[in-house]
Amino acid sequence: MVRRRGVGAVGCLVYLLVIAAIVYFGSPFGSAYLDYYRFKDAMKQEARFAVQRSDPDIQSRLKLFADSLGLPRSASAVRISRGRGKVTILSSYSQPVAVPLLGSRKVRFTPKAEAKF
Repeated sequence: MVRRRGVGAVGCLVYLLVIAAIVYFGSPFGSAYLDYYRFKDAMKQEARFAVQRSDPDIQSRLKLFADSLGLPRSASAVRISRGRGKVTILSSYSQPVAVPLLGSRKVRFTPKAEAKF
């Protein structure tokens, strides 16, 4: 019978604990960034169809989407500029992220979408 020291099992356990800690502490940030990318994607879609929609219509659609994601009120205050066959949609907001054991942190997001028509 061959004796094993068990060092491999301890190393694997430490590796799994490190991965679990990264997931535990990083998941609140992941959720905030996922909402940011969803909102930015909605902005890109509105920019693509900006020829067919008015600025107030785009603003109201993005406001409803930001509310559905639970973003701060400042996220729905989008700025739309049109000129020379191009539309630009901008927003800026800070979202509080509750980090376990470290309290709450604010993360600033500035989504931007452009489209040519």
